[in-house]
Amino acid sequence: MYATVDDVKKRSAFAEVKALPDADIDSYLFRAARWIYYSTKVDYSETADPGILEDLKTASIHLVDLLWYQDNVDVKEAGMANLQSERIGSYSYTAMENAAPGGKTGITELDMILDGLKPMLTGFGFFNVSGPGDYQ
Repeated sequence: MYATVDDVKKRSAFAEVKALPDADIDSYLFRAARWIYYSTKVDYSETADPGILEDLKTASIHLVDLLWYQDNVDVKEAGMANLQSERIGSYSYTAMENAAPGGKTGITELDMILDGLKPMLTGFGFFNVSGPGDYQ
């Protein structure tokens, strides 16, 4: 985990999050760390870079707020009310806008941090050229 319970209690945007038992905040911090991994596909558990560590702490605190908010019963019910579906012939789909790892969260700072933590692949150009084939 990249932030502590005290970090969350000092910097959370919600008084309700600050009032949560330490064990609940720890659970949210664990989920936040996994969210960061799923979003970036990078294990930052061994990093020592102070800039990256500060970004990870800030992202973790934002994610605790977001996860707590999404777990709120009223928010879940409202999210279900926004469920949209459509059927065209035998094709149908259901769409629901919700924050998920790898997507945009709606929190500008968090989205920028997660985008910045994703590895940049540059200089790689893999392609395959085969020799003469047996075409008849």
